[in-house]
Amino acid sequence: MVIGVIVSGVLASRALSRTAAAAQHLYHENLLSEKALAELQRVSVQVRVDLANLLISRTAADDAEHQKAVEDNLTAFDEELATYRAAGPAAEQSVIPGLEDNWRAYAGIVRDSQIPNGLRKTDGPCAGRGDVARTITGVAEAARSTSEGVVRAQRTTTDLSRMSSDLTALVSSFRY
Repeated sequence: MVIGVIVSGVLASRALSRTAAAAQHLYHENLLSEKALAELQRVSVQVRVDLANLLISRTAADDAEHQKAVEDNLTAFDEELATYRAAGPAAEQSVIPGLEDNWRAYAGIVRDSQIPNGLRKTDGPCAGRGDVARTITGVAEAARSTSEGVVRAQRTTTDLSRMSSDLTALVSSFRY
């Protein structure tokens, strides 16, 4: 009888240890995923800031600087998305391809229309204004969709992080 209680206690203790380790692993993975999502959001905002600076810059040197910043951050987003995937995304897998498609659409509009419009503006005080007006709606929609995808992925990560914390708290309430 006593041996059965001891064996049962040892088995329960080992199971709780494995559960605690799994909860900690999940928690740390969510932190990496959350960090990658925050970086995706930062980079997407920075692209918009750099693009706005390109569109209002007044010299060719400023144009070149802001164009390089836009291009660098477009590339950085792709790299951060790869980092997010490698971190074990907390978001539903179906959200990520949509985010990627929206980003590609946005990046295409930026590269094919907005950057050329920003560079063309130096041809005269209002040069390129019509082109900018025609494409700004597409850029805004792509940016909105990208932001929504990031927000959905962040919500999922937050939910998983909360569940991990709850599981950790539950496991830590057992004595072993």
